[in-house]
Amino acid sequence: GKVFQDDSARYCILGDLHSLDPSRPRERQTGDTIQQMLESLALAGMDIYDIVRTWFFVDDILGWYGDFNRVRSEIYTKAGVFDRFLPASTGIGGPNSHGAAVIATAIGVEAKGEGVTVREIPSPLQCPAFDYGSSFSRAAELETRDCRTIFVSGTASIDPDGATVHLGDSDAQIAFTLDVVKAILESRGMNFGQVVRGNAYFKDRGDAVKLEGHSRKVGLPLPRIVVSQNFVCRDDLLFELEVQAMKAKD
Repeated sequence: GKVFQDDSARYCILGDLHSLDPSRPRERQTGDTIQQMLESLALAGMDIYDIVRTWFFVDDILGWYGDFNRVRSEIYTKAGVFDRFLPASTGIGGPNSHGAAVIATAIGVEAKGEGVTVREIPSPLQCPAFDYGSSFSRAAELETRDCRTIFVSGTASIDPDGATVHLGDSDAQIAFTLDVVKAILESRGMNFGQVVRGNAYFKDRGDAVKLEGHSRKVGLPLPRIVVSQNFVCRDDLLFELEVQAMKAKD
């Protein structure tokens, strides 16, 4: 991990968090991974309430994503996270060189004083992810003295009822997902032009070429997006997108 600071806050970025014993049951490894996250944050003088963004790369995600969510929710419930601030997050499939069930990354923020706020941002076009058992906010906004940063969670083709839409149609799923992300950004006075980084995940690598045309239509700056092949959290989801956007304060 690394810690840095500006006039508004101290920031801690952690990566490669995982259980030290990959032979343990996957649910136990989830707990180990989050515990390692909290212990690492503590070394930076932070705690679970300072987390604004997480990533969980889950091996064989389709085989046990429900169990992963259950363990995460239990930890968050015990800590009272749901009563305070629920971080933005991405949960995506993928193996790792450690042979661990899950690898995590996190961003923590500790305000130095007044003028720094973190808030959950709902999705105008989707229900809360917690409605179908996933413990993360659709997006999080970090406001400092100088700028606002929106962390849009991993977003896919899911409707307001929590159901997958546009089954089997990757073009339609890409377009729908972009509409959802656009609506989140616009709800906070931003647009795709203010995206500074992002990740696009495709179940089928052959669909990745389709993103260029869709990005051109909506103004998503594709050079700022990392594209990769990963299993998404549902077998019928073909595409997932996360972005980070920033806007200077007047």
